[in-house]
Amino acid sequence: MGGMRLSTTETSGRSLDDRLTELAEACRILAMEGHGNMTLGHLSIRDPDGRGAWIKRRGISLAEVGGPDDFLLVGYDGKVSAGSRARHDEWPIHTEIYRVRPEIQSVAHTYPFSASVIGATAAPIAAVTREACYFEGRVARYSVTSNLISTTELGRGLAEALGPHYAVLMHNHGAAFCGRNIAECVVVGVMLERVCKALVALNASGLDWSQAREVEEMQPAVGLIPEHETARFWNYYRRKLARMASRTEAQVARQSTRNVV
Repeated sequence: MGGMRLSTTETSGRSLDDRLTELAEACRILAMEGHGNMTLGHLSIRDPDGRGAWIKRRGISLAEVGGPDDFLLVGYDGKVSAGSRARHDEWPIHTEIYRVRPEIQSVAHTYPFSASVIGATAAPIAAVTREACYFEGRVARYSVTSNLISTTELGRGLAEALGPHYAVLMHNHGAAFCGRNIAECVVVGVMLERVCKALVALNASGLDWSQAREVEEMQPAVGLIPEHETARFWNYYRRKLARMASRTEAQVARQSTRNVV
């Protein structure tokens, strides 16, 4: 598994099939890192021909996404023009963010436990841990409704709440996050949950603490996390996913051998 060079937007010249294969891998990474919630949650990429978004299909978990056949092409009007599986009701989260943020190429909505807890409070995203320095003051909030974002009006409101940021906590409703490529979107989501997990643990401990001093100097001028760090983190999570899959295959093989004997 080779390294991946990130750029401001998705690399041109890649086939749609390749990008959807990578998107399927991204879904499994999010599940591995605590974003799975039964069959809820979805991840997408912008359609390269401007027809809408390729969104994970309904009815399977993030961990069960296997490849390109598990995505649907959903237009800005909600109509499915490619794929034969069921569509998630919250497709407007994706299409409306793409509509107002032309640099964004990948969008996700998931239900990570700690981010959901912090999203139900007014607690600020403080720089408790190193990675929190990226997020301090740069995570939006959405509290118009805790119900499904199932209309273009609600999707537009969420996109407006997100503004120029890369993550938004949805009151009693998980989080939405995005990136200029698939890797950036996933790393933002994984780091957001790590930050919120630290906040939940710290608040429960009652311990005195101090804010990290390097908040301003660690925040990049563009994006949320520096591109070189995003690339390192993304490749690490890809390797971690591959190791887990390899261990699972080995366990299945051993069990099959025992059954034969």
